Amino acid sequence: MPTKPIYQPISRFMHSSKRLESLALQSQHNEELLVAVRSRLPDPLCDHCIAALLSNDRLSLFVDSPAWSTRARFLKEQLQRDLQPLGISFAQLVIKVFRPSLPRSLPKGHRPLLSSKTANLLRISASGISDPRLREALLRLASHTRG
Repeated sequence: MPTKPIYQPISRFMHSSKRLESLALQSQHNEELLVAVRSRLPDPLCDHCIAALLSNDRLSLFVDSPAWSTRARFLKEQLQRDLQPLGISFAQLVIKVFRPSLPRSLPKGHRPLLSSKTANLLRISASGISDPRLREALLRLASHTRG
């Protein structure tokens, strides 16, 4: 006998209150803006633009590296001209770099370990190094083996 599913689509909850519905609508507008902006950016910059927000006559673009940030800064006039027919206008263009944060260090016990074959190659390499600090560093690295 079929049972009622435990899980409900998140869209059902997004429309359960005015505040959540407002957030869902804003998210949809931001996604549409991103599509419009990306379609007007040159390749390969369009692939590196990951978000767009329009607020108070200011267009904020989020890119995934500083190199693309520099490239995007030169496109203000072009974007103003290309987005105007869509009813999107802005006076200020802000480019921000957004990279997902990575943990600074792995939790203890979760360090990646070397295979015994790799550790052995490091030990052999260390034996042929005359610089004592480099030799010690290689031997220290070789000590991080799985078994």
